[in-house]
Amino acid sequence: MRAGAFRSTDRLKKAIKSSVEIVKGFYLTDEVESVLCIIARSMEGYEKFTHRSFNANSDIKTTTTMVIVDRVKVGFAVPIETPSED
Repeated sequence: MRAGAFRSTDRLKKAIKSSVEIVKGFYLTDEVESVLCIIARSMEGYEKFTHRSFNANSDIKTTTTMVIVDRVKVGFAVPIETPSED
């Protein structure tokens, strides 16, 4: 969602946490206000989710949909070196 697309940050965060379809949600400090990773069994399921969660919600002004074509690199692991005990 673009910056200013959601009128209440607290309501947005609560909605993200309570949705089973949203598996990852990030609140950002840029032109885009949030990024959501959503799981749906089909495009019909996705359309139902977006209508229920976005289109029918007057707090949301704009959304953009992107579909993953290929997972090039996935994960949040952070490589941390453990100091040696020499």
